[in-house]
Amino acid sequence: MSIIQRYQLARDSDVTVANLVDELVRRKGNCEVAVHESGIFHLSDLHDEVCSIDTFLRQSVALRPGQPVAIYRSNNRECFHWFLAIIRAGGIAVPLNPQLSLAEVRRILADSGTEILVTDRVVFERTIGDRQALDVRTWIQADDEKETLDGFLREMKTRFPDATARAILPPETPKADPFPTGSLPAIVGLKRVDAAK
Repeated sequence: MSIIQRYQLARDSDVTVANLVDELVRRKGNCEVAVHESGIFHLSDLHDEVCSIDTFLRQSVALRPGQPVAIYRSNNRECFHWFLAIIRAGGIAVPLNPQLSLAEVRRILADSGTEILVTDRVVFERTIGDRQALDVRTWIQADDEKETLDGFLREMKTRFPDATARAILPPETPKADPFPTGSLPAIVGLKRVDAAK
């Protein structure tokens, strides 16, 4: 993608965080985005993962538009995939530093009204320890562990056989306002800035 194409993508008002991966697949095709120990990671792999998590959130968790979902897990590339999928599904991603204390996490969850928590075994066992420690309705385990922790949901990876099987959101798809009045930005010190028309 040339510098001009990147600029056009960045300035396109139809491209949002919610449909960013869809638009990149549509515009760039299946290009390489990273190289890991396990091999080359393509844009279609990212799209598959985001779509799979999106489907899980909508169907298994019944995520409602504008509902906050906390991501409190070890830092790795999957955190970003969960972030993109939550926004794509219409939710509000609440990323939490895995080094935060339990008291800080408890305060942020209460202030933001978050009842859904994505975590992994390492962070859960190191920091939380017991599901009763946090006022969370839905616990999601997002890691590569073979066993699922008691009382947790787990997203099952859905692989899409080809690009035509993936659901790509059209630019005209209605999008939930990521920052409705009185929501998270006021809590974490952000402010809403509407793009100049």
